[in-house]
Amino acid sequence: MQSPSQAPSKNPIKPYETIIAVVYVGWVIGAYLLGLVFLNMYTSEGSAALAWWVCGILFPAAVYIALRGVYSSGSKWYGFFGYFLGACMALFMTGYYTSVKTELLVSALLKPTTAETLKIKDIEKIVYRKSGWDRTDVTFIYHGQPLTLEASRTAYFLLQHKKQLGVKIGRSYSGNYFVTDIDLPQSERWTARWLYLKDWGWRYLWVPIVIVALIGLISIRVKFFPNVKPIKWSWQKTLLVIMGSIVGVVMLLYVGLVIYVKFIYKA
Repeated sequence: MQSPSQAPSKNPIKPYETIIAVVYVGWVIGAYLLGLVFLNMYTSEGSAALAWWVCGILFPAAVYIALRGVYSSGSKWYGFFGYFLGACMALFMTGYYTSVKTELLVSALLKPTTAETLKIKDIEKIVYRKSGWDRTDVTFIYHGQPLTLEASRTAYFLLQHKKQLGVKIGRSYSGNYFVTDIDLPQSERWTARWLYLKDWGWRYLWVPIVIVALIGLISIRVKFFPNVKPIKWSWQKTLLVIMGSIVGVVMLLYVGLVIYVKFIYKA
């Protein structure tokens, strides 16, 4: 007799569900990776028509996922709305932006490009989080008007000292601009990648330090305090301790910065 943990699932995933999920995830990841390879820069302005098309196509999938979730988990009928909202958000966000990227890739494949030498007006880091930035926005003067294109994070290091740039630029079926090639040697591109990796390493240097510190603390406890039982705290108290520790570290860093600026740096 099978134990409850070994009993077959009430609603196992069906083969066609697996195929559809793999195809969808493959489309999202594939468009992202192909964009990195074939699109040096681009604009990604969407349209209301595209948004409605994506909603119309993905709405039945969101309903199916919600019904499947409610039935599989045995939730009450109102649990449908939670599953539906989560499915809509996940599907629309990935589907919409992947559709924009797919349209750009198709346009880059089928539509002609022209070789232009464009004056660089501005280069800006677009920051979405304190630990780094999401992308680089490069503003060119194109046909007498400013044109801002999205580029990778390495583009900041590649173009920050450039005044102009030779590009192959085209326009997509939806009116977005795309650049399929830039007139710079591979040596400069690899140098920019290396500079970005060094910058990334410095920003995330705290990660291995924290890991090593945790391993050290665990090793000390196991070796010197084997009989000491860990303190059992509620999640509320644990959260307060974590937040207090973070605030304490931030305050120490702030005090150190003030001391450095007022006494050491001026000296």
